[in-house]
Amino acid sequence: MGETIVLPAKAPRRAALEADGWVVVARSFGAKLDSDSINHQRLHTLIAEAGVSVRELGNVDVTAVLRLDAMTIEDYPGSVATQHTPSTGMQRRRVFRGERSVRSGRTAI
Repeated sequence: MGETIVLPAKAPRRAALEADGWVVVARSFGAKLDSDSINHQRLHTLIAEAGVSVRELGNVDVTAVLRLDAMTIEDYPGSVATQHTPSTGMQRRRVFRGERSVRSGRTAI
């Protein structure tokens, strides 16, 4: 396999790379939510308008989160652009207890 380049779909380099013969072989459908950038007022307004209740996930939810992760594992293309390692109960329990991710130093699910 030759060189792989991963970049956003709207990256300025994309057109030039495609003009040079590069092709898109995988797309990522993922989204990232950074809790520092949440507009809490807008979020609460949307929740109120939807008429639903929302609560923080906790240890009681670990089994359901792991089940959802296992049920959707085949939905990940598995390319360099979208990789997913199945979650473990220990990983989720640490997150729900508020422990920090060793890799990034930030809490993440």
